[in-house]
Amino acid sequence: MPFLQLKQKHNITTKDKDRSINVQLQIDPNDVDAKENKYNKLEFIMPCKNIGSDYVTAEAGSYTIYSDKTFDLTCSQYLMKKIMPFSKGDCLNIAMIDDGERTDYNVKASNIEYDKPPEEVKTVKESKYGYDSVKERDTDRRLDILWGMAFNNATRLVAAEKLHDEVDINERVKLIDSIMPKMYEIAKGLTAVLEQEQKEQKKEDEDDLPF
Repeated sequence: MPFLQLKQKHNITTKDKDRSINVQLQIDPNDVDAKENKYNKLEFIMPCKNIGSDYVTAEAGSYTIYSDKTFDLTCSQYLMKKIMPFSKGDCLNIAMIDDGERTDYNVKASNIEYDKPPEEVKTVKESKYGYDSVKERDTDRRLDILWGMAFNNATRLVAAEKLHDEVDINERVKLIDSIMPKMYEIAKGLTAVLEQEQKEQKKEDEDDLPF
C-alpha cells in the first residue's frame, strides 16, 4: 500500500502552493498503535483514503497517491494528537504549515463532500495467526527472540570445551533443559532494564517539535 509522511522539504503549504491533502480516516484513531522509529520517536500508521486530487509525494523516487485510493499516513505523535478528536469515516484536510517561527500542522474538516463508507481495513485480529492486537503480536515475537537467546546461551555454556570432555551427550541435553529457564529469566530482565533506560532517555529528549 502507498504511504505518505509529510516533510518540511516537500509538503509545506504556503499562500502560493497548496500541499495539503484531503483524506477520509479508514479506522478510528484510537485503534492505531504506536511504534518507535529509528530515531526512537513514536510514530503512528493511519490508514486513509485520498478523497482529493492525485497527490504526488515529490521526493526521491516519488510516486502518486491517486484519488479515491487508500494509503498509509505516517504520523508523528504531534500530528496524531490533532487527528485524535476525529473518528473513523471523518473527512479531513491535513496541511503542514510554517508561520515563520515554527512548523505546525493544520487539521480540520475537509470541505470536500465524500459519502462513501470507509473500506474494511484488515486488522491484526484477522491475520492467519489470530493475534488480537499488534501489541500482542509484537510481544509474542519478542518472547520468541528471548527464548532463542536463552537456548543459544545455554547451549554455548554446556558445549564449553572442559564440560564437553567430562559430560556425555545425554547429560548435556539435560543440563541445557535445566539451564534454559534461568537463562530465559535473565534475558527478560535485561530487556526490561534496557526498555526502561530507553523510556527515561526519551522522556528527557521530549520537546514541543512536531517531528
